[in-house]
Amino acid sequence: MANSNISAYENSQQNGMPIELYKFVQGGVSYQYTSNVSDIDIKTPVGGDMATETYVAEYIERESIKPSSSGDSTALIVTVSKDHAIAKKFQGPPPEIKIMLTVIRLHEQDHTKFDKVFYGRVSQASFEGSQCKLTVKMENWLSKELPNGDHRFTCNNVIFDEDCQLLENDYKIDIFIDSVVGVDVYSTTFAQYAQETR
Repeated sequence: MANSNISAYENSQQNGMPIELYKFVQGGVSYQYTSNVSDIDIKTPVGGDMATETYVAEYIERESIKPSSSGDSTALIVTVSKDHAIAKKFQGPPPEIKIMLTVIRLHEQDHTKFDKVFYGRVSQASFEGSQCKLTVKMENWLSKELPNGDHRFTCNNVIFDEDCQLLENDYKIDIFIDSVVGVDVYSTTFAQYAQETR
């Protein structure tokens, strides 16, 4: 792990004693577990202070991080018992409030040094016997459909999407950018168009 907080132990076959922590967050509620044989406490910065987070020892394991089947984002399979608190949230309809997972890696020798190795959203769950396999996908902003900043009271479509009747090419103009200052973009081409105020 390049630039790792735990590289002294991570690269040592003799001294490495890895521990992984799993922090699920739904809304303002955290569920914290470790695959270690006993509970683990770590200190994390909160504001200007240090807070102690306790991770409870419970059956939880993960597969290697790999590209998803569609190839557009990275996926992680986390296995828990079917009675696990997160598994229970998927026993009916999928939860309305998204569940995010952070995987943290550290070593037994030093609990003050750790790395966040994965962050993603729990997208689905499948139950097999006494186990539940959670599919966690890394958030991929490039694949999201983002609004273009146009808000209308009479139309719920994202502008220029497949349900919108407007054609993007009808509103597109080619410009030469003269300068960029912070988030402001300047072009003399803009002077040819009246400024719209709302």
